[in-house]
Amino acid sequence: MATFERVRIEADSKEFPVLLSNGNLVEEGESEGRKFVVWSDPFPKPSYLFALVAGDLGSIEDSFTTMSGRKVLLRFFSEVSLYVVHKMIQYTFITYPCFIA
Repeated sequence: MATFERVRIEADSKEFPVLLSNGNLVEEGESEGRKFVVWSDPFPKPSYLFALVAGDLGSIEDSFTTMSGRKVLLRFFSEVSLYVVHKMIQYTFITYPCFIA
């Protein structure tokens, strides 16, 4: 099992404006036309579950309050052309909140 406590991703900001990985976004910035982000995921997992996504993606953002009262940020990313799919996913989570622990 591996812990990915600090993962830094760096790429050309025009070609790859969105940089995603497991965990929580802890830092982001830009320097000389290059964007960087730092993600932290403290939960151990097999290395084959590590994820990294970079591209020109669109997103839908919403929030959800769990039964324990914790507010959770929901962000769904995809190619901009899949906006309709985003809306369907958003509707599903709002209509059927049991999918979120």
